[in-house]
Amino acid sequence: MTVETAVDIAGLNALLPAETDPIAEGGAHLRLIKAVLRADAVRQSQMTAANVGLGNVDNTSDIDKPVSTSQAAADQVVQNAAQAYAEGLVVGLWDDRGGYDASVNLFPSTGGSGTAGAIVRGDVWLLTGAGTLGTSSVQVGQTIRALVDTPAQVEANWAISFGGSGAPDAPTAGADKYIKSNATADGWIYKTTAEVTAEVTGLTAGKAQQVDQTVAATVRAATTDLTGESIEGTLSDTGVAITAFHGVAGITYKRKCLGAGDITAGAGLTILQGGASITTAANDTFEVYMLTATTCEVQNYVRAIDIDTAADALAGGHYGQTWQNLTGSRALNTTYTNTTGRPIFVSAILNNAGNDPDVRINVSGVIVVRTSGPASTLFFVGPVVVPSGGTYSITKVAGLGSLNSWSEFR
Repeated sequence: MTVETAVDIAGLNALLPAETDPIAEGGAHLRLIKAVLRADAVRQSQMTAANVGLGNVDNTSDIDKPVSTSQAAADQVVQNAAQAYAEGLVVGLWDDRGGYDASVNLFPSTGGSGTAGAIVRGDVWLLTGAGTLGTSSVQVGQTIRALVDTPAQVEANWAISFGGSGAPDAPTAGADKYIKSNATADGWIYKTTAEVTAEVTGLTAGKAQQVDQTVAATVRAATTDLTGESIEGTLSDTGVAITAFHGVAGITYKRKCLGAGDITAGAGLTILQGGASITTAANDTFEVYMLTATTCEVQNYVRAIDIDTAADALAGGHYGQTWQNLTGSRALNTTYTNTTGRPIFVSAILNNAGNDPDVRINVSGVIVVRTSGPASTLFFVGPVVVPSGGTYSITKVAGLGSLNSWSEFR
């Protein structure tokens, strides 16, 4: 291809006519323009990357362009170094070499992951037989791991795991009581007989507190504090009447009575059985459920009954009860509660009731006996049965007269 130069363009200018001939000059210019355009079209149709010195240029995307041979070689060197470093870390940490029978009483000397079975740092074996490695007794299921390359028979060059399925052997030195641990160099924590005895004694005392025996009885007081005391225990038979229990909210304390005493309902104490109060007796049991730290419910009160006495009582149709004269502690128009834990009978005699007397016996809010009649010197009411925990009263509604006697079968 021919490319016009500045000289060629100058040669074309020589063909132009003089400027004094406008017509000829205009025609020449047109011919010149056409010649230039034709030459340029020919030049462009024959132009290639090679013709302009760009023969090595193509339109390959950057992501598809290959690196040079030297760059590829340098990249491979870096990759190989990184892989070798990573593999070295893994091998140095853990390389499972299978099972090993420690009954030969030697650490492994071959079978490692190194050249020709050499043992290197991180080689690990699972023990399939018990034995002694160095000064340590080992069991089936433990593992040993090389801490350095070529650890040989130096115990410090090996890590020995704890555990295994075998029974622990006696420690190499120390007291006669011991437990396995990683707190000491040989894997044992040593305790003297005195230390172990003290711990066992403490556990025994704690168990005794939980189940009742050997724990000092809870001392009766107007406010009996159970905080910090055993869940199950006893209640002393001396002290004032209990009107409140304190303790840990949500806990149910169980107590066995050592003797007689009173538990009386109050602002923070509710008796679910027995009404307003309970007179305790030896071997009776009950529970105190703490609603809050200072409010509670006394529940599940159970009277203790001697088996022989109960058998005799049942044979006679009662629980060893007898008729008792309670005139000195009873009054008309007053409500009482049966706290004996068993049914009782109540009856009374009134003096000179007057004309048309109206006397009633109420049991737990129900009139079970109502008597009336002509004037007489004595007037009898009852007997009636009052169930355990029930309330009862004898009320004189009309007529004159006073209480002559009050008897209860209890």
